[in-house]
Amino acid sequence: MLAWLRPACCGILLVLAGCSATRMAYDHLDILMRWQASDYVDLTDRQRHDFNVELYRLWAWHRRNQLPQYAADLRHLAGEVQAGPLSLEQLNAVSARVAAYWDGMVEQATPGYARLHAALSDTQVADMIRRIGKQVERKERKRRKQTPEQRLQHNIDQMDDTLRDWIGRPNAAQRLLVEQWARGG
Repeated sequence: MLAWLRPACCGILLVLAGCSATRMAYDHLDILMRWQASDYVDLTDRQRHDFNVELYRLWAWHRRNQLPQYAADLRHLAGEVQAGPLSLEQLNAVSARVAAYWDGMVEQATPGYARLHAALSDTQVADMIRRIGKQVERKERKRRKQTPEQRLQHNIDQMDDTLRDWIGRPNAAQRLLVEQWARGG
């Protein structure tokens, strides 16, 4: 079940940086998270209840602890962008802050995840492993069909989309920084 948490958290960050629908989208992320979890495991009624309890506990913690930090970081980032193109160091700093938020979310979610996972039957666990394996295989088949240049371009495009959601369309200098980042330099 933890496999769905990272994309959901990234989605939270992107939604927070979005348009006037931000609050509405954030207020309905529980639906997305339940839907994502259902891709991996079929829960019993009791497990679904326990999942909802853990989800709301984590969500309340996030609203209280991380959401104000996101808002402050986004305001700071907006000021940096207004001052001029972001440097590679600035992009790395933003990436490090997002990673730290992710680490905090994982730390907060792990005890509840462990309780939920311990309540799964052997059949549910085997089915979850099978479903995750199929998803990994699909992604790997798609990746293998791409040339190294296509994979690199995919990474660049993903970062470009993320930046566009956060700060608007990157300018030419920012795009060059993204390409340098994607190439590892």
